[in-house]
Formats: sequence, C-alpha cells, structure tokens
Amino acid sequence: MHSQKVVAKLAIDTCLVELGLTKAELRQRISGGCFDGQYFHLNVQRHFSEMLNLPLESMQESLIWDAAHRLESVHDNIKNGKKKN
Repeated sequence: MHSQKVVAKLAIDTCLVELGLTKAELRQRISGGCFDGQYFHLNVQRHFSEMLNLPLESMQESLIWDAAHRLESVHDNIKNGKKKN
C-alpha cells in the first residue's frame, strides 16, 4: 500500500510522462479530474495542491468523486441493506 503523497505523486508523474508536459505546463493546463473515493480518503486534493503549488480551493472544486463509482457504492449499500450511508 502506498502513502498518501506517493499516490498523488504517481498520478501527477503519470500525467507528466504520458502527456509530455513539464510540471509548470501541467499547473497551467489542469482543469479537473475524477477519482474514486479512496483518493479522497487519501487527501489527493490537498497533495495535488501542494505538489503543483495551486490553491487548495481550486483542487477541491476541480477534482471530483467519479459519479460511476459513487453510484456503484450506493447500489452495493442498498443491495447489502446498509442504511447509514
């Protein structure tokens, strides 16, 4: 299992390598992202903010919990009789 910062760094490094961007270019071009809930439990928004020197509020608005994962989680909770979530 990776630490919180390592998970965020892997995501950023993948964007840099796959898109052929520098960190400064990624800072300018990042517009959003969808992640599953685990990324939010690992504070991915805060780590992206720190690593890219962007305001935390910006990352909180543009990095969102993927709707498909959320619906799947709700479906599983209903199917398994969980009412508290």
